[in-house]
Amino acid sequence: MSIYHIRSAFMILAIGLMLAAWWRIPPPRPRAFLLMGVIALLALPLEIAGYITTLKHINNSWAYNLFTWLEFLLVLALISVQQPRLRNVAIVFGALGTTAMAWDCSVADPSTDMLIEGITFMSLLLALLLSIALWNMASTSTVALHRLPEFWLFMGLLLYFGGLLPVVAMARYVYTKDTALVTVLWTIVPLLCALRYLLAGYACWALARQRRMEQNE
Repeated sequence: MSIYHIRSAFMILAIGLMLAAWWRIPPPRPRAFLLMGVIALLALPLEIAGYITTLKHINNSWAYNLFTWLEFLLVLALISVQQPRLRNVAIVFGALGTTAMAWDCSVADPSTDMLIEGITFMSLLLALLLSIALWNMASTSTVALHRLPEFWLFMGLLLYFGGLLPVVAMARYVYTKDTALVTVLWTIVPLLCALRYLLAGYACWALARQRRMEQNE
């Protein structure tokens, strides 16, 4: 089995595990976790379809371009509902990221090409805002951070979008010079994605456990 099949299966499994843990959170779910669930529910069919279309050599760039923009807006909303004082910054970042994607659409064909510059810029904005959110969490939390489900949710997102920045930027630079290195770089992305959903799954499990303990008290 090639590395492509292994990495794709691992990523899809991680998303599925996260959704299983998310489903076990007793309602009502916090809005941040609701939004994370929406992201995963969009990501799972996308990654399954992406795997199948890649095997059939069908260009799926348009689907990933659309998803990355929607995901960008959903993560901004997730940060805003978790930390309302960052809402205005999130709105500004949303406008900047959308403008970057629109500009990229004007210089590339979003139906056949990945909008690398726009995606990289959105990842930068999310990594910055997630870092601020985690710093605020560390400054205001009255309990150890590792006991907060939201910490693991935000940390997974930060590791993904922060790691995406150098990988995507480097892949574009070396694309025509070293195809072997590009293959390695693109292998990192689904691994980062899997890590992100595994940490989100742990956050969901921790929240569900916390809720059940409170109900039993």
